[in-house]
Amino acid sequence: MFYNRISNLLKAVNGNACLITDKINQFYLTGLCLDGFWLFVSKEKSCLISSELLASQLKELLPNAEVIITQSYLETLRTLCKESGKKALCVNFTVLSYDLGSKIGQFCKIADISQILSELRKIKDSLEIEAIRKSCALASKAINFAQKSIKKGISEIELKLKIEQFLSKNNATPAFETIVACGPNSANPHHICTTRKVLPNDLVMIDMGASLDGYSSDLTRTFVFGKITQLQRTVIATVKAAKEAAAKKLKTGVKTSVIDACARNIIDHAGFGDKFIHTTGHGLGIEVHESPRLSAKDTSTLKKNMFVTIEPGIYLPGLFGVRIEDTYLLTERGNEVLT
Repeated sequence: MFYNRISNLLKAVNGNACLITDKINQFYLTGLCLDGFWLFVSKEKSCLISSELLASQLKELLPNAEVIITQSYLETLRTLCKESGKKALCVNFTVLSYDLGSKIGQFCKIADISQILSELRKIKDSLEIEAIRKSCALASKAINFAQKSIKKGISEIELKLKIEQFLSKNNATPAFETIVACGPNSANPHHICTTRKVLPNDLVMIDMGASLDGYSSDLTRTFVFGKITQLQRTVIATVKAAKEAAAKKLKTGVKTSVIDACARNIIDHAGFGDKFIHTTGHGLGIEVHESPRLSAKDTSTLKKNMFVTIEPGIYLPGLFGVRIEDTYLLTERGNEVLT
């Protein structure tokens, strides 16, 4: 197990016991990417609660971990809570079902740690930084491959499959549903790929990311296939300027809302303010969307070893859309672009 991460969690919950049932946070705390077990941690004890079906695999992957084999996860949890003698059991409410919460509440007081887990995962340790670097490097190679694959008559779905096959050949999977949007379809920020084929003078927007060793990357490029119109040139230049200006502001100690405002002001002044219809960016790590959010509503302060994306966009329905996105690591001196 990643004892430093578990130790940090226990400090944040004032020594109370914690139950982790969701796959994402189990991976964060143990390095295991499996379904079907519960992780129980307290100051006195850390263990995996499992059925016999999964137990041998857990013992093989984590030879130093205690695995409790049981036919009733709930009864085993009841015993562990009683033995721990803690006032409360801390659980992630965002994934806790009403049924399970009600049953645990019959024998133990429960407290929400969803925000605590989110805050802990904002700051990446050295292992995570290296994993995200590798993921970003692969995503960069994949987008270069995608650019070379754009040709007249290739469909959005065909191009998407080519990108995903490239990732697969490099021992990775898509971090999310790859977006390939051609021509007017690029005006849909979260376009679902169709059989629409690339035509001369199309803009082709590709939003993709790699999931490698459990960590995600995210980048978007908008390519011109053929001749560029003056309107397209203006929109591309505006989006690029907004991203670059926001990146210059990306430093430790700065509020995330400031980054959003910086990008938004440039697009507003260019006359496209109402066409920028999403936030400027987001954190990422195990999940492609994590805290913090680069938005007007987020009051988080940027800190060293956070990863965020910057992705301003302008969308003109019926015509085209432009989005440019990169992933950044916050450093002592500012930031480092990784895609």
